[in-house]
Amino acid sequence: MSGAMGKEGHYVVIQNHGLVVAGPTLDWVAGITDMIEVACKILVTCQMMGKDPEVLSPKSIEAVSHKSVMSLLAGIPLGKEA
Repeated sequence: MSGAMGKEGHYVVIQNHGLVVAGPTLDWVAGITDMIEVACKILVTCQMMGKDPEVLSPKSIEAVSHKSVMSLLAGIPLGKEA
């Protein structure tokens, strides 16, 4: 499991099983789980309607790094380590 998540990962979707999330607190894990569930519902709804969901541009993706998102979710001010 840890091999699939890697050093920076916190979640993995396992075929025929579902989502596995790991993190520092139960509240943090529940928040990540909720966000992933909402994203999945949006994608499934788009597929059912025959529409492609809008996605962020590569420039926007670069602007929001994984580290900054994880820091915000963990309640850590940007620029500080846990």
